This record gives sequence, structure tokens and C-alpha cells, in this order.
Amino acid sequence: MWRKWRRGCSTRPGFFNASLFFAERVLDFTQPASLIMRQIRAFGDIECKATINETTIFIHRAKGWVEPHSARHGSVVHSSNLEMVVAAADGFIAITEWGFNAPGSIILNARQ
Repeated sequence: MWRKWRRGCSTRPGFFNASLFFAERVLDFTQPASLIMRQIRAFGDIECKATINETTIFIHRAKGWVEPHSARHGSVVHSSNLEMVVAAADGFIAITEWGFNAPGSIILNARQ
């Protein structure tokens, strides 16, 4: 049963399916800003996964708003310091807290 859980297969109806849970955390910038922000509010503490400019990042906090634009969905339209603004279907998402490493990942620092 443990192997099935780790693969994301449900053992019986009503049991937790890990693969569906992780799929819900992936952001799709072709969606409206309100739906993206709902995902970030729901999963922000365990972080959402997004691919921006062919780079995967993990988003902890963001702000979003509706505004007409002609930018391509998912493209970075502004960046400063560690924040970036990404175009969504009907507005923008300002990503304020993010990182390259998945939450809970082990990072090796091999400085000598």
C-alpha cells in the first residue's frame, strides 16, 4: 500500500491521491488572474509550481490584478530585484516570494 501511495495511486475510493494534489499546484498563466491567485492563496504555504521562460520556480506569495494587455501569457513583463510581473490571460501576477528549489528539498552547499 505504501508503494501505491508514493506513486499517487489510490488504494481505495476516497483515499488521498498524491498525483492529483501535485497537479493542482501547477500554475497555468493562460487562466484568468483571479483563478491563478486562488491557487496561490490555497497552496502558497506549500508553494505552487510555475514555468516561466522555460525555468521552473516555486511561488510562495504573489499579488494579482485584472488589466487589459497584449503581452503573451506567461511572459515576464517587468522585473526588479527579486520580484517579477508575469502576464496572465486577463491581467498580471506580481510574484513577490519565490525560489528555484522545491519546498523540503535538500540543498548541498559544498564550499570549502
